Amino acid sequence: GSYPVLGGKTKGREPRDGPIGCGANDVGKSFFACCVAVGARQASPARPAAISIHNARDVQLGVGWRRHGVSTLVTGSGREDARGATLGTWENRDMAPQATQTPPGLSHVVVAGGTPLEWLEMSTSEWHDRVKAVARAASAEGAQWVTLLPRHGASLSADQLLAYHHLLASVPGMTVVNVLHGERFVWKKDSKLCVIVDPTVDGHQRFAATVEGLRQRGVSPDDVSEASLSVAILEPATDEPDLVVVLGPADEIPDSMVWELAYSELVFLNLEWSKFESSHLELAIDDFNRRHRRFGGLDS
Repeated sequence: GSYPVLGGKTKGREPRDGPIGCGANDVGKSFFACCVAVGARQASPARPAAISIHNARDVQLGVGWRRHGVSTLVTGSGREDARGATLGTWENRDMAPQATQTPPGLSHVVVAGGTPLEWLEMSTSEWHDRVKAVARAASAEGAQWVTLLPRHGASLSADQLLAYHHLLASVPGMTVVNVLHGERFVWKKDSKLCVIVDPTVDGHQRFAATVEGLRQRGVSPDDVSEASLSVAILEPATDEPDLVVVLGPADEIPDSMVWELAYSELVFLNLEWSKFESSHLELAIDDFNRRHRRFGGLDS
């Protein structure tokens, strides 16, 4: 999923054209790296690469950065040739940011299944069992967030929303979080993983309500960036989804998502919401772990 590294002894020139470039200064001195990432969402992977370099004295230098909570590091080991020039050999590997220690690969899982009415018909104990089950499966792979959304169906009426609020609020450990597009319910497994429950079935409506909420807060359109919009839409989650599990046929995209589908891997399970268990999520995660992620790009 990362860009290739372009490198060579350019002796003080600007980096070569491309998403990432690296060069060397005078022979015998340490390598330096200059990394240029394409900023556009459509043109860059969700985890752009950085560069780490070893010089002839085996001193490693490196830089890296985060994008949506995840970092990628490109490492190289240095050696000298017969003339004493520093050479580099390169490999790619993922590295979590030190600030959050997020495990590489899977941070945020979204599950889209059932209808809002099916959700409303569940009991408090059934909801408690459901959030515990998805948390158990996701935490085993190091995920920090699981978001549950309906797949399709009609939106709840005002009276049904009130009943839904009382239902979810009575689940042990569940708290209510007010976000720009309404209410979200958050169940905290431990300090490492939270489950978000959101009954909003119309992803376009949630997107529009978030933008309108930013406007009402006095945020200028010129100040709205990809990052700020992502934070507002996914709140309280801090990372964009890596995996979207859809409980339904593979030829139907969920109504409840717009933003979340941009770079996520999709796994379809033709399964009813009432039958969904932790083993099904484990199966979907196993499928995710065996995939080569392109983040919206195409293999060459």
